[in-house]
Amino acid sequence: VGVVWRRRVALAQSPSLLTSPGSRSGKPLETPVTRGLIWVILAVAGIDGWLMKQRLIVSGAKVNPAIASGEIWRLLTAMFLHSGWRHTLVNVWSLSSIGRVAELYLGSENVLLTFISSGLWGNVASFMCSPYPSVGASGAIFGMTGALAVFLWRHMSPERIAANRALRMLGLAVMLNLAFGALPGSRADNYGHLGGLLAGTIAGVMFGPRYRPSSKKPVSLSHVVNDPVVSKNLARPLWLIYNVLPLAIPYLR
Repeated sequence: VGVVWRRRVALAQSPSLLTSPGSRSGKPLETPVTRGLIWVILAVAGIDGWLMKQRLIVSGAKVNPAIASGEIWRLLTAMFLHSGWRHTLVNVWSLSSIGRVAELYLGSENVLLTFISSGLWGNVASFMCSPYPSVGASGAIFGMTGALAVFLWRHMSPERIAANRALRMLGLAVMLNLAFGALPGSRADNYGHLGGLLAGTIAGVMFGPRYRPSSKKPVSLSHVVNDPVVSKNLARPLWLIYNVLPLAIPYLR
């Protein structure tokens, strides 16, 4: 069994599940995708706010008539754009909190693809259900939350108190965010949030790790294997389809 798999199973049983995770040596475990996404979002916010004078947000936001006329890239670019520094920092904090944990359990490749697909499907849901322009990584972050929740649900048991408690905390956070978005006067795009959450949950079911004992011997980290729903050979082609399909939906309306 690979070291990475063993480490993720150990982390899933750790009492510090939603705190800053670290290895036995006390050094933080690497989460390059989450760190990279944060830097991209901050860089885009800086370039758009200081150099481009918000011209990027004009040309990249989710704007339904523009998407319907063929500017399909807006479904992708909108997830990296934000309406101001407060919006940016809130999403960066959320991404840092959820993304690091999700990346340690689901793997860097799965987290990156989940972020992109959830952002795309969230923007498609907003395109289909909301006439208002929108930007932000919230749908993608909701999707990462859904994928992480699937992982925790799969590995729940009475002994894994930390995982069970973390799943309840994630559920509460999602409900509070959706309730805030439903308040009168809120500018939050709940259609994008729900679309991203559903897309990430589906991705977690299909592509997320599913650990099980490899034998009838007493379970230890050396007797655990990953048994995903979708085989490794099929995962990447299906990921490609899952990420490309939302780009075709506006043409089918």
